[in-house]
Amino acid sequence: MATISCLCGSSRQSVTLSHRRAGVLTVTLCHCSTCRHVTGQLCTSYLGISSSPTPSIRGLTSFSSPHSSRCWYFCATCGCHVFRSLASPKETSKPAANNLNTSSAAQWEVSTGVITHIPDHLYNDQATTQDYTYRHIHVDNTKDGGLSIWLSGPTPTTSSPSPPSTAPIQPDPDPTTKPPLPIGKEPSPSATPNPDLLPATCLCTTTSFSISRPNPSSALPRSNFPDLTHPYSLTPPSVVSNPDDVKWWLRDGITDHTATNPTLTSPSITTATSSTNDETPEHSNTRYRHRHRHRHRHRHRHRRRYLAGTCACRSCRLASGFEIQSWAFIPRCNIVNPPSGMDSLPVSSLDPEDDLPASLPPQLQSYVSSSGVIRNFCRVCGATVFWHDRWRPDLVDVSVGLLDGGDGARAEAWLEWWTGRLSFSEEATNGRTGGAARWAQRLAASLERGLKGDEAA
Repeated sequence: MATISCLCGSSRQSVTLSHRRAGVLTVTLCHCSTCRHVTGQLCTSYLGISSSPTPSIRGLTSFSSPHSSRCWYFCATCGCHVFRSLASPKETSKPAANNLNTSSAAQWEVSTGVITHIPDHLYNDQATTQDYTYRHIHVDNTKDGGLSIWLSGPTPTTSSPSPPSTAPIQPDPDPTTKPPLPIGKEPSPSATPNPDLLPATCLCTTTSFSISRPNPSSALPRSNFPDLTHPYSLTPPSVVSNPDDVKWWLRDGITDHTATNPTLTSPSITTATSSTNDETPEHSNTRYRHRHRHRHRHRHRHRRRYLAGTCACRSCRLASGFEIQSWAFIPRCNIVNPPSGMDSLPVSSLDPEDDLPASLPPQLQSYVSSSGVIRNFCRVCGATVFWHDRWRPDLVDVSVGLLDGGDGARAEAWLEWWTGRLSFSEEATNGRTGGAARWAQRLAASLERGLKGDEAA
């Protein structure tokens, strides 16, 4: 039995894992458009569980597409994606009540990020050093490789087909043959993408907004440095406080030279008092991997992109249901409604006198994960949308899996990715024991090595 829990704890229970082959637990990382937009993550990961007894879905909200037999279950309180189910062919021929695939014939999976404990004896084969590993599927659907460019291994060198009862649920339709529309509906034939607006939407399209290019107002917010660039466990508070008021979230654009010759300087944040290394090792080229190195400038007028990075903290994991949360740091003034004739409206703000958001679209559900810290998710499909707090109300973290820039899942025409560190990597095992902790540590270490360009990632 494995123990699971979401951030608020309302989904805490025990489940029986069914993904086991020769003592090795292999987690499938799915990069398809459907998974990205229904969760807000760059990739998702699930493990099969026994459908008898049926997992408890008390306190969970269900979401299913009318064109799919899959159903997602997320916590109605904190937004954590907990389960995913797929009805058997016999069951899918019957009308489902309230979109709930609660039949024992349904195939069930649990999000790996909610697993807090796996008994050591379940996956601890003395004959192999890889008792926990992963594999990627539907990477082509990302156009640029998505998160997989930093997670090149370890992967199984050989594998045999898994029994039907333990095979991971596949996206529907298969994005490798027919890429699904991330916004869930046909686009207008006359619609022309606006190069100065980056659309963002969840799978159900209930939550949709756009991001505009940096402008003079983008440099107005004041913010401490994030743990992403300045590890809080190692950096003096006097440095974290950003005394020089560096606008670290504003980054240089991709020039014509960059597009043809992506060999520029590394991402860096320069301060007079920071001792942080400004250089990060360059990446080696793979099918999707380029050398992401960008020159830091002190003038804001040439900034065309925003900083983005990855996080492995306990709160992000349990609020999303997945180990790696990807955030883009966007000024509130640059988060606007889609260009559909509606007035531009800031999507996220905090009243300085209260812990509750002051201006949010009704489609968003809010969860106060700690005093002054707000997390927002779609109340219909559960996609992670925003993180923001009362200390920097004008700078918002946007979940990158929602973005649809057209150039790829990482949206590098808009975002510069920080490759020097996985934020809060030391928290990857926080609140996890047994096999769950070992799996989390292996994944986090692999990602951080990949970010830094280590070939042994």
